[in-house]
Amino acid sequence: MALSLLSLNVRGLRNGTKRKWGCGDIFFSHGSSHSAGVAILFKQLDGKVLDYKSDVKGHWLMVTLEFNDSNYILLNVYGFNNRIKNRKMFSNLGTMIDNWMTQYSTDRVIVTGDFNVVADEWLDRYPSQFRTHSFDPLISDFSESLNLVDIWRKMNPDIKQYTWWNNTSRSQCSTLDFWLISKNLTELSSECNIRRHIHNHTRLILDLLDYNHLISHDSFILFLDFFKAFDTLEHQFLLETLKNLISARTFVTSFICFIKI
Repeated sequence: MALSLLSLNVRGLRNGTKRKWGCGDIFFSHGSSHSAGVAILFKQLDGKVLDYKSDVKGHWLMVTLEFNDSNYILLNVYGFNNRIKNRKMFSNLGTMIDNWMTQYSTDRVIVTGDFNVVADEWLDRYPSQFRTHSFDPLISDFSESLNLVDIWRKMNPDIKQYTWWNNTSRSQCSTLDFWLISKNLTELSSECNIRRHIHNHTRLILDLLDYNHLISHDSFILFLDFFKAFDTLEHQFLLETLKNLISARTFVTSFICFIKI
């Protein structure tokens, strides 16, 4: 069975840790009313959630999923703007993931979210002060310690494409959002794209080139960063995408109930 993963920015999810919705389970860490917040939604997934942990401040959420006779560790993160806090968080997350890999006998890890840091100061930031690669050890050390790879960058080694723009002048842009996956999963990943319909913190989409049309199966996992607002989002595009993406009307209804448009 194929599995599609999508990551989006939203705002206004209500407080809680785990909920039922029209088509499956929602796990989320809400943070405060003014900062952070992440969630993972499962739609009609033929799998079982074995365990989950979350940060009370809404900066990360980790789930262990049993799917197709294999265990997967899924992590959704929203990085700090403070580098010291960010470094400490990713160090702790690396330790937790490593412990879960042992506990659940798995080497399959998928990490996504807004890291609030660029991986390469030359390729992932504009304008850049560098004329050659300058890798940030925060992401490179985290990835190397867990044998992860930036799947979009692997598929697009030299492309400069960004997920965040300065809303005022749009003269500054960066890539802050990533899909880091275990190296043994790279051959199973068909596509990973940056969609430009969502202009602020555009999310990367794994296994989907045109997700309006290519999803032909029901199982779906949606990663949410609900700190970001929808003020720069084409709302009708989002709603039509959700309707095409997931045939069950209950998904669209449930999703809208959890956001403030």
